[in-house]
Amino acid sequence: MKCLVHAPWLLVALAGMAHAQSPGVKLYVESTTLEPGEISNAQLICTNTGEPSLPETALPDGLTLELISTNPSVHSQTSFINGRSSSKTTYTYNMRLTAVSEGTYTLGPMRVQADGQSYDSQTVTIIVKKSVTTQPQGDRYAWGQIEVAPTSLFASQTFTATFTLGIRRVVIDNRMYDINMLRNVVDQRSSQFSVFATGSKMSSSQKRIADSSGQSHLYEIIRLTKQIRADDVGDMLIGPVFVKINYPTRLRRGFFGRQEIASTRRESVRVDAVRVEVKAPPVEGRPDSFSGAIGRYAFNVSVKPTRLEQGQPVTLTISINGSPLEGVAGPNLMAQPELLSRFEFTPDELVGDIERGAMIFRRAIFPKQVGEQTIPVLTWSYFDPNSETYRTLTSKPISIIVEPSISTDHSIVLSQLTTADDQPTSLTLLAGGISPNYIDAHDVLANQTIMLSPTLGLSLAIPPVLWLVIALTTSRIRRMRGDYGWARRQKARRKANLAMRAALGQKETPQQLQGLAEVLTGFVSDRINLPPGAITSEDVRSHLSDRGLNERVLGEMVTFLEHCDGARYAMSESNTHSPQQLADRLRAWMTQIEEVTR
Repeated sequence: MKCLVHAPWLLVALAGMAHAQSPGVKLYVESTTLEPGEISNAQLICTNTGEPSLPETALPDGLTLELISTNPSVHSQTSFINGRSSSKTTYTYNMRLTAVSEGTYTLGPMRVQADGQSYDSQTVTIIVKKSVTTQPQGDRYAWGQIEVAPTSLFASQTFTATFTLGIRRVVIDNRMYDINMLRNVVDQRSSQFSVFATGSKMSSSQKRIADSSGQSHLYEIIRLTKQIRADDVGDMLIGPVFVKINYPTRLRRGFFGRQEIASTRRESVRVDAVRVEVKAPPVEGRPDSFSGAIGRYAFNVSVKPTRLEQGQPVTLTISINGSPLEGVAGPNLMAQPELLSRFEFTPDELVGDIERGAMIFRRAIFPKQVGEQTIPVLTWSYFDPNSETYRTLTSKPISIIVEPSISTDHSIVLSQLTTADDQPTSLTLLAGGISPNYIDAHDVLANQTIMLSPTLGLSLAIPPVLWLVIALTTSRIRRMRGDYGWARRQKARRKANLAMRAALGQKETPQQLQGLAEVLTGFVSDRINLPPGAITSEDVRSHLSDRGLNERVLGEMVTFLEHCDGARYAMSESNTHSPQQLADRLRAWMTQIEEVTR
């Protein structure tokens, strides 16, 4: 009875020792003051709400917001403070906010639905202000320009676009430093390269440019060049491009006694978009056989065979040579009246394949009459952008011989004897057939014993096992495609091992250490599903500390990253640390990270 009396008080005490943080949603924006074209990372963090729906918000016209993944990253944490436990589960949506035009905007509130309830975030004020500069290139620490040629062309033609970025070589205390050794000079996460972000060919050079006072400065020139096909008629914009530069202003001695960046200042490059006029071929004078091809082409028609029996098909092959071939359509065979009158074929549109530098179309056609027949002249037209005129190409007629069909019946027919009572219905072999014919069931079914040999047993067991393997593989592939965050976590270790092998394959120790540091930060980013881009040692500490990784291990990782950074930026080549030993420690750290990020 005494225990029962005190039990309610014990329950109340235990209940007071454990509590969960109140549910709520909060919006974080990395930078709220931007320039047109600049990108800022954003997060919507839902705490103790349960699994939330996709966020909804009314977005101002001057901003764009991109959801990096439709699946939020999940993190659970339980802490004990003064004998009380506190639990917290967060669902985080990672986003990319892009400033489009100047102005002051209100982002949010963002709303999610979870467990039948609605949660709204706070609003965030975003200021977009253009940095106006009229200084010549030689007076600036960084500059850029976009060049396009030609700026007026017809649809389906290709033009060349080039983005050039110039960064002044760093000079501190009358000493010039290699721009390639300076970490994060170009802030990739906050830059917007427009069409040049992917598929561009990069080249670099150096150039001296004088400033307004006549003093010459050496610039590192980086060019991104891309061939672009104009598919849609109308104005096409190339750009704008925005590049954020962390320009070094002060260096310091690092852990290895080498120079490393101590402070930077913000420099930005913004290049307005270049407008490209994409025209359509004129309507006036357009032939009926024109199917949309723009360029310069040759047209050829062939058939095979040229002698055949009636009822057999002829393969009609149409070859179009020229440039560009992508998207070129073949002639409309249904619009060729002579071909329709002499041959039968399906009315489906021709579908071609590029083979040996030509677009090839094939269609089976059936002659309607016996004797000497002619594949009539076929026509096909294209628009020549150089002369801005239509050109019609014609094929030569082709003669074929259609012979009468010779058919032989090799079928087995059922013969009914005159006297059904005396003779049963039987199969009479006329030509070919089945031999021998068994009519005695005792001969056919003499032995029906099934012997389950080891080979037969193995053969029967393989299909279910194979089906199970295929089902599991298909399920994994489906999840890899549908769950981006899970796919990144699964591939993180394999990706890190490949990158580590490549890092250790470098000839110089600083490059090896640089590669190992990128392996660690990339592995952490993949396991936690952070937005693509470089993360700092403090980012590693913050994210892994929240997930409960041992503080001693965290300290080792941060020191390791700082050491690698020092080796990367320093001018000396001496080093007392073994990259192979650091790689072994890195493998152990990755195993510990996997345990806290499951």
